[in-house]
Amino acid sequence: MRKSVFGMVITLTPSLVSLGFAEPIDPLLKLLVAKGVISLDEAAVLQEEYDQMKKSPASDTAETPAVTARVQDAGQGSVSSTAAAPAVAPVPEKTRWSNHIKLGGDFRLRAENTHEKGAFDDGDRLRFRYRLRLGLEAGISEHLRFSMQMRSGNPDNPVSDNQSFDGGLNKKQFSIAQANLQWKASSSFDFWAGKKNPKKDWVVSDMEWDSDVVAEGVMARGHLKSSGGASLDLVAYQNFGARGAGEDADTAYFGRISVGGHTHPKELQLRYTYYYSEADALFYAYTQSDTRRSSNLKGHRFDLRLGGPKKSYFSLNWYNTRKQQGESETMNRFQLDYVVKF
Repeated sequence: MRKSVFGMVITLTPSLVSLGFAEPIDPLLKLLVAKGVISLDEAAVLQEEYDQMKKSPASDTAETPAVTARVQDAGQGSVSSTAAAPAVAPVPEKTRWSNHIKLGGDFRLRAENTHEKGAFDDGDRLRFRYRLRLGLEAGISEHLRFSMQMRSGNPDNPVSDNQSFDGGLNKKQFSIAQANLQWKASSSFDFWAGKKNPKKDWVVSDMEWDSDVVAEGVMARGHLKSSGGASLDLVAYQNFGARGAGEDADTAYFGRISVGGHTHPKELQLRYTYYYSEADALFYAYTQSDTRRSSNLKGHRFDLRLGGPKKSYFSLNWYNTRKQQGESETMNRFQLDYVVKF
């Protein structure tokens, strides 16, 4: 086959020269004519355009796509087009929809052991639990953003997203916990409506509002800019609406000190928290669920956190609490967590 093609090229050479080529014809054109892809007339036109392009001072390699397009057109029996083939421009980064959507979540495995005399059949309860949260944020425009999140756990329990490993082969619940629109008018003012985790908006401690609680409604907010962070939190509460006997039980205190961090592998963080709340000091329905004392609480919490591979960490927590008023047994709750963020 190679010999026959070569013979055809040699045979056609005198004919190509007789057509008036100013310079020797390009070998590629010879091969295309020999294979019958283009005609002799088409080859002559292409060769002439190529010769003129080389003599032009403005010619460079940027014009090569035009010649390539002409060869492709010639192969289809058309040589009338003189425009260069348009380049396919990449999609600008800011116009890609994927750049405006942020997906994320976390998964927590927990082993929990609670000791409290009189609270369980033998004063001891061991549970294995998990928590799964998946969410997204979508930038609709420069000032408008949509957010949503789904969580595990019983949707009728506002203070816990935990799901215990029980129920045999039954499937577990997974429900919408957040769905809201946020309009950011400026760096110091925004407005949101829907269902949202309020912890970063008005909550000052987990004693006042459990971190799993979500609120719904409409809210406008103003912001004051600040920089840096604090490792010491001290908060005092007083229920000015307490009446009667409640006036003598309307005060609460919260304090937390933290040393170190846990966002990097092998990084160690230590935290100590002190809880003190009289019986009528807080709106107990949404307070810290792990203390189990609601608004009648006196206790301590110790945390040891260790950074794990990539976006994960280990956490060992110890709660030691009892009622601030009235007789009660001391509760000790130990939790060992492994949290993976994605």
